Amino acid sequence: MGAVIFDGVALARKLRQELVPRIEAFRKARGRRPGLAIVSCRRDRAWAAYRGAKLKACLEAGIEAAEHLLPGGQ
Repeated sequence: MGAVIFDGVALARKLRQELVPRIEAFRKARGRRPGLAIVSCRRDRAWAAYRGAKLKACLEAGIEAAEHLLPGGQ
């Protein structure tokens, strides 16, 4: 069998879109949206890119996102 090439960006977008009805059902059942809390003390460019991607994905899917930046780190 030959190699199969996936478009990761398109696959992730599709999965987030499929989650939207489940997230809405959760909100209706529980009275709140599911959430993601990001806790970090890092302040470098790589972390900023990762953090930004997670926050964007949450926004697209309708998930609450909170960020807690701890003192220290670089």
